[in-house]
Amino acid sequence: MSSLFVNIINLDETNKYVICSLRTTIVLFVCQYVKAPVILVVSKKIEDKHHTFKFSVKDLSYKIITENELPKPAADCLLPAFQSDNGYYCTAGFCSSLRMLIKSIDKHWIWLLGFRLSCLSACAEVSSWTKYCEVELQASIKSLFDYQLTDKNVPFEIPIQLARFECHLSQPLQIHNINKRLNEKSLHPTQRFADENNPTLSDLLILPNIFITYELLGENVMNTFLPLTLKWYKSVLERLNIGSCLKSIIFKKIKLSNNVFLPEVPLHSLYKCDLRRYNPRAKTYVKQNVQDIIQIFDSININIDLCSNNIHPINWDDLPYEVRPCGGDIPNKRLIRKTQQLENLIHSTLKV
Repeated sequence: MSSLFVNIINLDETNKYVICSLRTTIVLFVCQYVKAPVILVVSKKIEDKHHTFKFSVKDLSYKIITENELPKPAADCLLPAFQSDNGYYCTAGFCSSLRMLIKSIDKHWIWLLGFRLSCLSACAEVSSWTKYCEVELQASIKSLFDYQLTDKNVPFEIPIQLARFECHLSQPLQIHNINKRLNEKSLHPTQRFADENNPTLSDLLILPNIFITYELLGENVMNTFLPLTLKWYKSVLERLNIGSCLKSIIFKKIKLSNNVFLPEVPLHSLYKCDLRRYNPRAKTYVKQNVQDIIQIFDSININIDLCSNNIHPINWDDLPYEVRPCGGDIPNKRLIRKTQQLENLIHSTLKV
């Protein structure tokens, strides 16, 4: 049987709750909602022991093991990790493991993966949306618990990632065939969720963070500074009937300043990547970091000696026209590059 492994700090069997990180809390929340079993691994290698939460396991199907009992290859991965029933492979990572979990359980839940099952399919290293759901929003929520109230009148800045989500919700939906669906009246232009016009896994992962925010800030502050987020929060609760699962999340309330303000953020959706990324308008997901790479390379002081392989240039005029690069009706601006590519291929083949 396939298994999802998550790490916890401790289990209170008397009161039926686990002590764990925010990340594990969200994973357990999703498991409880989709009624999926989970294996709790009591681990000493917790990424963040300073921000701990409690999660009630009364309505959770679980098994508990120690780190030494964790099977391979999951034992070689950072948890959470999803291991297949044959034990040959596992998928590690916050979003990736939950995607695999949803695919493996009852098909009733497959709609959580959205259009073409592509919700959060790209990893956080290449997708600004996945990075937001997996890293940035959780970091902002944890920063709330670092706040020390000294004076109730000292201004308190709402975490910037919450401001970004509010701005994201104000942007038009970016979904497939949106004009066609508007014409067919299958899409309500004012009804939107985090990623699509229907709830997806993205909404499930964001929801616990907004629940914590709602409990700490209160509805009045949310309605004043984060009205779209509040509307989204209530829409998800109503559509998914998920309020009982949120009650399993237990955390210590903190006092915040009465003087609250929202930071200014650029007016664009969370799909928009870092502007420092190379060619952000194109579908280029590799972050170049050219200057950083050059500086690191120069600091290493590696001496590079180019070796000569006694390569002789190819005389294309001696070859039939059909096998020359120009014989393929290649545009002139690509002809030189294509010629170089073919010469490299020929020389490599001759060396074999």
